Amino acid sequence: MELSGPIFALIMGIIIALIVLGIVINYVYILFVENPRREGHSKTFMEKVAINWRDFKRFIWDIKKGEIFGRTPLSWFLIIVYLAFLYTIVFGLFALLLWLRLRYLPDLKDGPYRTDYLTFDGPGISVVPYGRKKEYVFQYNRRQPGTFRYFLDRRTQFLLDYITVDGEDQTALFLECRAGTIMDQRQCGQVPEDDRAFYYFEAADLLNSNGTRAYNLYNLGDCWVEDGFERAEPCFLMTVNKVWDWKPSKLRVNSRKDERWIGELDQYDSRFLPIICQGVRQEDRDDIAAITIYPRRGFDIAYFPWRDQKNYRPPIVAVQVKVAPSGINKNIRVECVLLADNIFHRSQQPNAGRTELRIRVSD
Repeated sequence: MELSGPIFALIMGIIIALIVLGIVINYVYILFVENPRREGHSKTFMEKVAINWRDFKRFIWDIKKGEIFGRTPLSWFLIIVYLAFLYTIVFGLFALLLWLRLRYLPDLKDGPYRTDYLTFDGPGISVVPYGRKKEYVFQYNRRQPGTFRYFLDRRTQFLLDYITVDGEDQTALFLECRAGTIMDQRQCGQVPEDDRAFYYFEAADLLNSNGTRAYNLYNLGDCWVEDGFERAEPCFLMTVNKVWDWKPSKLRVNSRKDERWIGELDQYDSRFLPIICQGVRQEDRDDIAAITIYPRRGFDIAYFPWRDQKNYRPPIVAVQVKVAPSGINKNIRVECVLLADNIFHRSQQPNAGRTELRIRVSD
């Protein structure tokens, strides 16, 4: 546990005060208890001060015994040599262990030696915005903007990192991709599809100086333009937690582990990592008018694996939960899961490939 500056200063102040108090008590004891016993008769205060001052000077430098602070120069020399030898060995061993640890650590470009403990069940899902305690609990009054201002500030701060490439604002280019006004559509990386709801705008040729592709925020649909909190249609931005060298495996058609979720897929594209969201309980589903996902296919797997690329920005999926009139002033739970062959949903690891939102919209 890390101590903040004021708490650390307070603790150190208490320790120093206790030390000073002990010295004062010891001095008073010697002055008023030991010296009278030693002298055999009562002395005045100034006589006691004179005696103690004499003893103190003798302790600093005893000319008869040749002692400094109670020890001869030879004794001090031997102690200093011993302590120097002892701490040289201690710090030498520490430095050796530290060198050995750093010597055999992998290079940053190679990543960690072991990642199976992170990817055994699959990565988690991060959600923006989040509550004040970084919990996915969203309680607000849609008629009082101050109750959800905190959520909007977190959202704005998060998206600022996505609209720039090498420090330049690329919003205009993203907008042209979405409007279809760019002649060479390959620059936008559109997925050809008759249903425009499936269009995916990647800006594939828009690279930064390190070759990292920009993510087009217009893939977030209505959730890029508005947050939806005031209309009881809040938008939540989701990303897959970064795990070194992990890449989602293609979902098999005959997979049986997620049957209740696979039935919710309207169309599966192996170039994307699908995400499905629905109410946890039947009463939650009854209080939800609709759940819309942008882009509908999910996360572009071309952004995986993550290998600590500079200026890397993970792909985003926006989930818009439209609360039905019957759901106002009620607690609603929404569950979202990732579907891939190497993501396993187990009760022992409830956050692997899964997240849960708790929403309460008041009127």
